[in-house]
Parts: sequence; structure tokens; C-alpha cells
Amino acid sequence: MNAAVTAMATRYDLLAALEARGSSTSRRAGSLSARARLEWNRTSPAREGLAKRAVDIGLASVALAVASPVWVPLAAWLAVRGRVVDRTRCLGRNATPFDLLAFAVPGGGPGRLGRTLGLHRLAALFNVVRGEMSMAGPRPAPIGELSPRDAAARARYQVRPGLVGPWWVRQRTNVAYGQEAAADREYVTTWSVRGDLGLLARAALALAYGGRGEPATTRRVSMLGVSIDNVTMDDALETIGGWLEAGGSHHVAFVNADCMN
Repeated sequence: MNAAVTAMATRYDLLAALEARGSSTSRRAGSLSARARLEWNRTSPAREGLAKRAVDIGLASVALAVASPVWVPLAAWLAVRGRVVDRTRCLGRNATPFDLLAFAVPGGGPGRLGRTLGLHRLAALFNVVRGEMSMAGPRPAPIGELSPRDAAARARYQVRPGLVGPWWVRQRTNVAYGQEAAADREYVTTWSVRGDLGLLARAALALAYGGRGEPATTRRVSMLGVSIDNVTMDDALETIGGWLEAGGSHHVAFVNADCMN
């Protein structure tokens, strides 16, 4: 009887030891898994940056190859004329100066059509390949236009400037609400490779179907018999703010497509 009890106690001790060892191993595995997740999250921006750079190089290289029947003869013609590219000194990532390239297509004569088609901008693809620009991002700002000392413009210099950006798309589709600095700051804080690809897709649609971003010149328009003040959001807020300061009664109505219908 005593031998049986001793055997059962020994078996119980063995099971308890195995369970404790398993719990310890599980805790160590959980700790390692947590550290791995933290390390993965910590290196996520760097990996995303490398992926963005790979996409930039790939897309720019493909675009240069596809457009080579256009820009190679254009560059040869410009070389005969004496100047192939124009250079505009701009600020890039971390406010580092770089030369924004543009084919020196003349504005008159046979070059007028090339300017209209935007062929001079193809040279900026070399800026992307060289790492000075990205396919998507805030527009390249010439030195002296948007100072890094300006708090509103400072965020844009955390990333490379892009061939197209959210503000360009808004202008092209005539929905340029707010300010360019706010659009740049929103891009900087939310960008991702997937977001860049979506932005490039919207830019292609805007280029094909959008307008040219000219501001409307008619102050008041009539739609379906309703008279509408055709103003920007900033103008509307400024007007309303003036009414609040002046006092009195005013009626403001905002109408959307459903209400008009």
C-alpha cells in the first residue's frame, strides 16, 4: 500500500514538473513572440520605405522604357539646338537641394505641341530613378517658395517630393479644398505603398478626364433654378466669420447633389 502511494506521489510530482516546465516554455515563447512583434512594428517604416523606393524605381524605369520612342528623339533634337534639359533648384527630402529636370522644349514653334502634351516633364523620371523624387508625394518646391522654417510647410520635407500628389489631383479635378500645406501634411502622416499606388491611379484618371485646375471665374451660378455662391471653403468661412463679428441675422445654406435633385 505504501509502495503504491509512493508511486502515485512520484507520478504526481513528475506531472507537476512537466507542467511547470511547459508553462515556463510557453511563457518564454510568448515573450519571444511579443519581442518579435515589437521588432516587426519598429522596423515597419524602414521596410515600407524600401518598398516605396523599389516601386518608384520600377515604375520610373518602365515609364522611361515605354516613352523612349518619344523622349530619345526629343533629347536628340534638343541636343542639336544646344540645350537638352532645364534645371530648377528645388528642396527635396530633409530640405536637401536638388535640380529638378525638364526637357528644354521651347514654348513656340514646333515645341509648342510638346509643351502642351507635357513632354518636357518626362525628364523628371530621371530624378525619380536617382532617388531625388518619388512617383507620388508633395510637389517639388523651388528654393525660396516654401521655407522649411515655416511650420505649415515643414512636414512636406519629411518625404521625397513626387511627380503627382494629393493637391495636384484635387486641382486637376477641381476639388482643391483647404490649403496645399494641409494636403501635404495629411499625405506625410498617412502615406503607404498601397496609398501611393491608389494616388497614382487617381492621378491617371484625373489626367485623362479631369480639368486643368483653373479656378472658376463665375461668382454666382444657377443650377436647376437655385442660385449658388460659387466660392471656396476659405472664402465661405471668411464671409461667415465677418458676419459673426458684425452681428445681425444671416441665413446660410449648404446644398448637395441629393438636395438639388
